[in-house]
Amino acid sequence: MKIMVAYDGTLQAKEALVYGMDKAREKGGEVVALHVFNNSMFIDYDATVDAQGIARAEAEQFINEAKTIIREKGKGVKASLFSTEGNPTEEVISF
Repeated sequence: MKIMVAYDGTLQAKEALVYGMDKAREKGGEVVALHVFNNSMFIDYDATVDAQGIARAEAEQFINEAKTIIREKGKGVKASLFSTEGNPTEEVISF
């Protein structure tokens, strides 16, 4: 069994990642977490010049949080984390 978790750094995503690892441990499966940076939201974005840079730094923080959750809560579970860019809905479906 393979469990995919779309991870965006929210409390719900953190809980889903932990829940997924618990279920994978219970059933002998694995977890694949996917973080998608929505780069298209910055096209014609009317904000500060460095808005995309700030958002990328925040996304990197989310990725690091996911790595920590996997390391601390994923003992005995095969878990991996992937990160990509694009439309989140399309990227999750194609992944």
